[in-house]
Amino acid sequence: MTCHLCKLPAVTGPCKARLEVFFFNWATRRCEIFIYGGCYGNLNQFGSERECLRICGAYAVCPKSSLSLFLLAPNCFF
Repeated sequence: MTCHLCKLPAVTGPCKARLEVFFFNWATRRCEIFIYGGCYGNLNQFGSERECLRICGAYAVCPKSSLSLFLLAPNCFF
């Protein structure tokens, strides 16, 4: 189920709340910010980059040299 969640596109939805949230971009394999309208989205939206990486980090491109990102994405090996 998680794999499918991480492949879902970012969906802004029709509402106008303009909430800044993260989604896992399957094409770039990174957690990225997008603007969510507040309704009719999908499960690929997270309140923080940390939460996005916790759920979808196994599919992420590992950063080259950042200890803080290593702590956020423990599935990466350096």
